[in-house]
Amino acid sequence: MKHLFLLAVLLAPNTALADGDPARGKRAFLQCVMCHTAVPGGHKSGPSLARIWGRNAATVEGFWNYSEALKQADIVWDAETLDEWLTSPKTMVPGTSMRVPGIKDAEERRDIIAYLKQLAESSSAILENTAPRITLMKPIQRSPQQ
Repeated sequence: MKHLFLLAVLLAPNTALADGDPARGKRAFLQCVMCHTAVPGGHKSGPSLARIWGRNAATVEGFWNYSEALKQADIVWDAETLDEWLTSPKTMVPGTSMRVPGIKDAEERRDIIAYLKQLAESSSAILENTAPRITLMKPIQRSPQQ
């Protein structure tokens, strides 16, 4: 019975990646702000990272300066793919234009990943709550001219 439990634990999905702290991740993200922003649509030399969670790589609206290698990569950004990317972008996608060698500290990567996930969730909520409201006005009634 112990062997079945151990096997189940070993085969279970890696939940350690979800244990990051978004507040620490926000601070760690400061090393990314030279090239990226956390503001939807706010691009620098790299795309805004505000809503990358769950997206295909190289598809952020309004940013077009992706490397051909990243455009051709079949990647959806989630905890596992972001962890691999943050560990070593050039190993994950040879030919990428990302110049950062990677983040070796696993806890720091988990924190940044938690922050990026939180950003995506809060950016979606902000967009939903700020959708323009259209108010139809009654036509102005004019008094008859004499």
